[in-house]
Amino acid sequence: MKKLQAAMRDKAAKRWRERKVMYKIGSYFQGCANCGETTKVEVGNSGRMVLRYLSGYQVYRAYQPKASGFTYYCYECSAKDLKCWPNALDIGMDAVVGARGSIKEIKMTLRKEAVKMETRAPSRASEIARLEAELAELMNRLKVRS
Repeated sequence: MKKLQAAMRDKAAKRWRERKVMYKIGSYFQGCANCGETTKVEVGNSGRMVLRYLSGYQVYRAYQPKASGFTYYCYECSAKDLKCWPNALDIGMDAVVGARGSIKEIKMTLRKEAVKMETRAPSRASEIARLEAELAELMNRLKVRS
């Protein structure tokens, strides 16, 4: 076996091992939030402007984040998770594998749960107002006793 053949086999084996752990998700439509350069492009006759990525395509998602230590990873800048893939709903969760319809349903439930979590969490202003009302009530009780 020649050196070139051995090097090609080593590279192929490395790629095969990587593909067992993660798969590529970066593209022209979505790239790395840390190093990806973007531009606005006019789409169709409507004149609608759409965000497109010029760089930062090398984003990968791990099949099992607990084993690999990351969910999303950029090969270009080594950014991980939310620094790499903004608005990710599935950080720390195993990848959804299956038929196209089942994947679509599972991702839809993830989005619905995220929306529920956003609506349940009290806003900072309402929390401050609640605490101030509670403080005023306690001050009134102290005035009545003295």
